[in-house]
Amino acid sequence: MFPIITNFQTLTGRAPVFVSAEVGNIADDTVVLTYNKSPDPTSKPATGDFAVAGTAQTITAVDFINNTVRLTMSANLLNTDVLTVSYTAGVDPLMDTSKNESLDLTTESVTNNI
Repeated sequence: MFPIITNFQTLTGRAPVFVSAEVGNIADDTVVLTYNKSPDPTSKPATGDFAVAGTAQTITAVDFINNTVRLTMSANLLNTDVLTVSYTAGVDPLMDTSKNESLDLTTESVTNNI
């Protein structure tokens, strides 16, 4: 008898899947990207691999906590900002702990909770 697999998104060999993006729940200067798997803490995409549109602020740091990628901005974002986030893999791509590379993102909406 074979085991029943109920969550295909977390299987080894599959790219991490982007789930959502938000700002304001953690901090007003942090855009949080949630994935279905934890990022590999040894993969460190450059700040320039990400882009947050809809603000004049720039990304100053990329960090990982649990299933999230946290983009620290140069200053607080505003509650009136309509934001999108993009990601293009660079030299050190975003990967999960099984070394599966994340797909690029193009203008994904960011929920503004400020």
